[in-house]
Amino acid sequence: MIPTMITDHFYRLRQEDAAEALTQHFLDGDKCPTLSRHTWTLGSQSLRCEHCGRTKQPSQVRFNAFDVPIEVEGSPGNTLLLHDVQSAFDEYLENDPVQYTDEPCAHCNSVRFLKTFRAVAFPEVLVLRLNRFKFLEVEPPTTPRTFTGPHGINHPVEATQVLDFQGNTYDLCSAVVHLGESVHSGHYITLAKHSTSNGLWWLYDDGERREAKPAQLSTTTLYERSLDLMKSYVLFYEKRNQT
Repeated sequence: MIPTMITDHFYRLRQEDAAEALTQHFLDGDKCPTLSRHTWTLGSQSLRCEHCGRTKQPSQVRFNAFDVPIEVEGSPGNTLLLHDVQSAFDEYLENDPVQYTDEPCAHCNSVRFLKTFRAVAFPEVLVLRLNRFKFLEVEPPTTPRTFTGPHGINHPVEATQVLDFQGNTYDLCSAVVHLGESVHSGHYITLAKHSTSNGLWWLYDDGERREAKPAQLSTTTLYERSLDLMKSYVLFYEKRNQT
């Protein structure tokens, strides 16, 4: 009965996005309250204007997963690529660039802000979704603004094994990996930690399970079956020393 409910709800004869299915359904507080309560993070979010440096009044927010950029746009022609999960998460927590066209800065009317997040309640399981696509504004700019995409962001990002989240230690316990260059197609495999007499880390590919190699665990290598680059996409971290 349960497998039928899941397939009827999610499978629509097209490429399914693992992150969307996870956060919009399995970790949704109304649809799966028992599961989602283990992943919620509560904190304070503040916005600092990039132009004048003024800060908006902080707001209380709650996340069941974090959308973490792995590519940060700086000055024209200067793009920062983040190559490990810890660096990407730190950058997101301290200096996440956002635009609010409907709520510009009250002092200088700029719409560009840097977002900072401070947690006050930490999750048992931390869920990170790496932003592996982007939309690009057409050149020259138009009114209203027009974008193309989504375009894939395919550089390798190492799956940090031990993650610091504002003074709390988290250990990687699972990762969803995408294979394929396109955001519209490809294949998902999973790395999961299960302590057995035959191994600790395992790779799941459809109906096959085998012990994961160290290079596969880093998610920065070619997958030998398809010769596609392994791209970490959704990562799960378990809080250490939980009481």
